[in-house]
Amino acid sequence: MREVAPWVASGQVRHGEDIREGFETIPAAFADMLKGQNFGKMLVRVSDDPTL
Repeated sequence: MREVAPWVASGQVRHGEDIREGFETIPAAFADMLKGQNFGKMLVRVSDDPTL
């Protein structure tokens, strides 16, 4: 972490997120994740962010 954190902070290394929308997409998102059909972190957004 000590070596990689500065690279992420500087933009040399970027992370990806595979974002699916809606509660109904959870089963397909999970199946895709198990098959390796996602890139980066698999996320499912089920509602708007209430903190915004």
